Amino acid sequence: MEIMDSTFQGSGLAAMVAQMTYGKREWECHDDAMRRLIPIVNEAAEDMIKMIDADTDAFNDYMVIIIHMVPTYRIIFHTFVHLAL
Repeated sequence: MEIMDSTFQGSGLAAMVAQMTYGKREWECHDDAMRRLIPIVNEAAEDMIKMIDADTDAFNDYMVIIIHMVPTYRIIFHTFVHLAL
């Protein structure tokens, strides 16, 4: 997971730097490279956002299930404790 974290951070940082560099007079010598790289790093950053959103949705779904199961677990636990006494 550490490699993916670094990749995601790198794609976001690359997209930000590319956007800040492209079209600036002092960086004109890099415009051709930025023109080629911006679509690639933007796509990577957008993919990262989609994966983060999917992970968040999966975690939220998990939490809904857990929250609904807690009362069931309590009932089962108390039933067993009562039967054990």
